[in-house]
Amino acid sequence: MFKDGKEFKDAICRHSKERRRELEVVKKNEPHKIGVKCITVAKCPWKIFVSYSKKVRCLQVKCFQEEDSCYASFKNKMVNVQAIANHFEETIRVHPKMKLKEIQRRVLLS
Repeated sequence: MFKDGKEFKDAICRHSKERRRELEVVKKNEPHKIGVKCITVAKCPWKIFVSYSKKVRCLQVKCFQEEDSCYASFKNKMVNVQAIANHFEETIRVHPKMKLKEIQRRVLLS
């Protein structure tokens, strides 16, 4: 369960980054429903859909197809500047003079 769409999308972004899969939000215009599918390869069965439940007052997973037959993707639109900044925020705060090359190296390793 997720308290709102932002929390769900943050979790999807982390999953996308950690598993090196290119995911895409497919239900964008419905405020109480969000769907995400894997687009790393055509016809990948991985998908997840959540919708708002009035009973528990949060987003609840309605459909989750966990099977994933994709290979690692090095192209990922979900991992943007904001996602990288959030991931490395504490590291950069502790090491404010870290060189760009070192940040790039850590991005590639994580």
